[in-house]
Amino acid sequence: MAGRKPEATATSKAPFAALLAAMPAPAWVCDDTTLRFVEVNAAATDLYGYRREELLGMRLPDIEPAWMGPVEPGRRECDHLARNGRLIEVEVRTERTAWARRAAHVGVVTDLTAQREGERRVRAAESLVSSVVATVREAILTIDQDLVVTSMNPAACDLFRVERSAAVGRSLERFIPAPYREEYGAQLIGQGISGAIASPAALEMLLLRADGNAFVGDASLTRGEHAGRPYIGIVLRDTTSQRQAEAALRDSERRYHLLASVAPVGIFRLDSEGRCIYANERLSTMTGHSPDRLQGMGWTFVVHEDDRASVLEEWSRALREKQPFHTEARMVGPHGRSRWALISARAEEDEEGGIRSYVGTVVDISRRRAAEAALRESEALYHTLASIAPVGIFRMSLDGECTYSNERAREISGRNAQGFRTADWEACVHVRDRGRVTRVWHEAAARREPFQQEFRLLRPDGSSLRVLTALVPERATNGKVTGFLGTITDLSRRVR
Repeated sequence: MAGRKPEATATSKAPFAALLAAMPAPAWVCDDTTLRFVEVNAAATDLYGYRREELLGMRLPDIEPAWMGPVEPGRRECDHLARNGRLIEVEVRTERTAWARRAAHVGVVTDLTAQREGERRVRAAESLVSSVVATVREAILTIDQDLVVTSMNPAACDLFRVERSAAVGRSLERFIPAPYREEYGAQLIGQGISGAIASPAALEMLLLRADGNAFVGDASLTRGEHAGRPYIGIVLRDTTSQRQAEAALRDSERRYHLLASVAPVGIFRLDSEGRCIYANERLSTMTGHSPDRLQGMGWTFVVHEDDRASVLEEWSRALREKQPFHTEARMVGPHGRSRWALISARAEEDEEGGIRSYVGTVVDISRRRAAEAALRESEALYHTLASIAPVGIFRMSLDGECTYSNERAREISGRNAQGFRTADWEACVHVRDRGRVTRVWHEAAARREPFQQEFRLLRPDGSSLRVLTALVPERATNGKVTGFLGTITDLSRRVR
């Protein structure tokens, strides 16, 4: 009898195993105690990607990572793990059974992955549609084949300045200027109701608000059908302000280019990365390079190689800190001739405050730099001559303050540089000469005329010297007197 029990067991399992194998849905039998699979069908091996022998060597928790147990008959939704690591969303229906005289349960699996993904997509689409509907600002209305308005959303009511009840059920022609009613009507009927538009079409229309004011609108048309009757859906956008802004921008650009063409300075525009996108003819003439040569980063090669590194460093800092850019540098033409230029640029911001571009100017300052160099050379020569001159030399402002004195002037006066600058010169003139000298000096200063007088000069040690002092006006390039240049000569030896 002991030898007949397995045969009987196999015979009792045979009909159930055959039914399991014939099932189109993935199914398996699992031992309740060990949770090991004791039978699986081909659909289960296809679902999980394991061979039959592999699945029969596995336990339920191997494919159901979140298994919490115990085994209960019924239905549950969970995630199963395939051989390739993919999680499969499934529904498992279990029933108790016996297998080889041991408590077991049979599970039939339904793959919900595609269904759940479809549901998620539907929910996402519904959410998106709800969001669009909730935030839409375009004017939307529908008309029938007789151009009668059948619906109008709040944005359309605002656009036409009309109550919905006063528009729906009435002809759209009331919002179309008389000269265009036939033309627009033919377009709407011809493209919409006739079905000529397979995809949304667009029209530019001049329309009227309820108060009689006109506006330009872009109309997008779609064709539909409701209750067996065709209709046209119209999405309207008021483009009046946009067109006015575009016209103003074109006018501004035209004035900009006109100004740039006649300006006596070089004008350029750089994008937010520092690439040249525009250069006027004056800049081309100044640099000796065509506007095309200056495009992109070509402008950097126009800068003298000795100045290029510092200019690029300053430019990078201006970009980084979003600050105006100012520098002086030499610009080199195609034949090697260089000239000094003052380069300035300022950022143009967009609506969000970001840098859209930079507009800059280039001013030729070669003459100014040459004049400054000549002035520095003249000043150096002046100080050299003053240092070796046998007479005292000094400079005086219009209000009588001494701004410079050479060594000989300080020797004669007996004062150092500070004392010479701060001395009260009227008090330094001998009392017997003071009235005459100060009167002549004030007259000369008022008239901006030369001054020359002999007088006795009082020194800090109480001694006095007879000196000859002469002053002549110093004039700027425009002829305006800026001060006096004077000499002081010791006459004491001559007097003795």
